[in-house]
Amino acid sequence: MNAQEHAMPWFESSEEATRHAIQASGKPLKAVAAALWPDKSPTRAYTDLANALNENRSERLTADQHIFIANHCGQFDWLYFAADQCCHSRPHAIAKEDREARLKQEFIDAVKHLKHIQAQLGH
Repeated sequence: MNAQEHAMPWFESSEEATRHAIQASGKPLKAVAAALWPDKSPTRAYTDLANALNENRSERLTADQHIFIANHCGQFDWLYFAADQCCHSRPHAIAKEDREARLKQEFIDAVKHLKHIQAQLGH
């Protein structure tokens, strides 16, 4: 474990982790709620998100919603919480260049596969 991993907080719940991520991002809760639920009124979205992040309420976010918030805020505390709960190492971000290289390779492989299918169809 490096020094940065030791400095990362431990969370008691997924709600605590996501609350921390939102706070660390500096984005207002109302703005995050509006991005999460653009079809709801800003006030309704805010109320729903505040309730879902309150451990004393029955409303809960789905894993996909926690992930959306993590990506939207650029803070991945929920991901670290999930890894901790599953007895896994905390993940590290993939460098943008590595992600682009992987996507380019996937694209090339897909084109090769389509050409193979096209050849089998006789086109």
